[in-house]
Amino acid sequence: MIDIFPLSNETVDEAIKVLDVEFGNNLPKPEEPECAEAYKGWLMASLPNGFNSKGLKAKHGVEYLQYWIAFDPDIKNIVGVTGLFTKAGVFENQADKVWLGWVGTTRRSSDIADLSEDSFDNTEIALIKFSMGVARSLGKRYLCAYLTDSPDDNHIRMLMKQAGFEDCDQRIGGIDDYAIKKPKEKILYYQFDLRLVARY
Repeated sequence: MIDIFPLSNETVDEAIKVLDVEFGNNLPKPEEPECAEAYKGWLMASLPNGFNSKGLKAKHGVEYLQYWIAFDPDIKNIVGVTGLFTKAGVFENQADKVWLGWVGTTRRSSDIADLSEDSFDNTEIALIKFSMGVARSLGKRYLCAYLTDSPDDNHIRMLMKQAGFEDCDQRIGGIDDYAIKKPKEKILYYQFDLRLVARY
C-alpha cells in the first residue's frame, strides 16, 4: 500500500533520486547529458514558486504542471514519482489533453527487456491510475504520453498498452521545443481515452 502526495521542497531531492534509478540507462551518456537536467528542471519548476513565465511556460507552452510522489509507509521511503502537464499551441487539439510527465519507480524490473505482466509492480499501476484520476478531475478527455522506440522504453510502453493506451502517432527526429533531442529514435505518441477504465 502506498500513499501519494504532491511533490514538495522537502521531497524533491528524493524524487530526483527515484528518476535517477528509473532513467539510469540514459544518464551518463555524454551525448545525452540533458536527460538528467530535463527531469530535474521539470520537478523543480513544479514546486511552489518554481514555475515562472520565463521558464517552462514561456519556452514550452506549459500551462499546468504538477508532480506527486508515492510514499511507502512500511519502509518510510519515496518509491515513485508521477507528473502531469498541459500545453498550448505546440501540438494540435490540446484543449482536451493532459500529458504524463516523467514517471518512474524504484521497484520495476531491472531487466528492461522483461515485458511480462509480472514485471509491472503495484506502484507503477497505482501511479498510472492516480494520474488518470487527476486528468479526469481537470476535465480532460485524453491522457497522453510520448515515448521512443528505444529498448529503454520497452517496459513503460508495455505498461501503457496493458492499461489501454493507444499508439496514435509517431515521428522521427526528437520532440518539438523539448529538452531532449534524439534524432535517431522514433518518437511514439500514446493516448488513453479517460471515458474508459484502465484494464489492470
